[in-house]
Amino acid sequence: MRLIKYMVKALITSPAVVGWSILYTLFWLTMGAYIFSATASEVAALTYTASWFATCVVISISSFAISLGFTLNYQTGGLSHLFRYSKLTPRYYLVSAYVSSLVCSFLLGLVLMVCSIGMFSHRFGVELFPKDLATVLFAITIAAVFFASLSIVLNAVALKVTRKVRAAVFFAPFLVSYVSAMAYIYLKMGNLIYFNPFVCIQLLSMSGYLGEPPLQNFPDYQHLFQQTINNVEKSSIPMLFGSIIGWTVFLTVIALAILRQLYLKPVEEERVV
Repeated sequence: MRLIKYMVKALITSPAVVGWSILYTLFWLTMGAYIFSATASEVAALTYTASWFATCVVISISSFAISLGFTLNYQTGGLSHLFRYSKLTPRYYLVSAYVSSLVCSFLLGLVLMVCSIGMFSHRFGVELFPKDLATVLFAITIAAVFFASLSIVLNAVALKVTRKVRAAVFFAPFLVSYVSAMAYIYLKMGNLIYFNPFVCIQLLSMSGYLGEPPLQNFPDYQHLFQQTINNVEKSSIPMLFGSIIGWTVFLTVIALAILRQLYLKPVEEERVV
């Protein structure tokens, strides 16, 4: 329990988490509510709000994963001794990383949800609350576990590269999340959405806010609200659930295997070239 408390405190008070996961994301949420919403109609208010909330959830938690990755990297050197000579086990360490990520992600999600409700409701003059809070909470939960397992896997990769390349390794989830979120917004991805775990998290968050499955292709919303097309394909919630759970289980198995095979790697043995 002490390890969980330590990791939560270290992560949630990190200047990087406060700056990127909270302030940076809230900046874009504010832009979405008051600047980019100039052409959004009241008819599309809930969909518009849900899309911004879902996108910011992915960006916020993925940027949090950067700090989590560096934290895990700093702890790696002593884990081998701790696994051998203390009560700490790879399974407990993995659970601690997951719970810490979960607590921090819930706090980030709560901030985003409250700010989304407040800002977008004020902008459109109607109350815009999430329709299915349980799905929103599940999306945040699975996102926390997914990014925590991904951070452990990337940590193993980071140990094999130089210090100059290490930052790029830990920034990869944030960059891929951003590109994936924008790809769904602007492109017609079709069934490719089910193979991208970042988009799955985005769509599950959006479905929770909407209370219904979002469209498979986001650009179709414009035609739908303009009534230029009537036959649009919605995403499959079971397939989104199955995809992200499959990715998370796969990464969890790899992460646990990495922790069990972890060997002592002092700083002076790391690649510095």
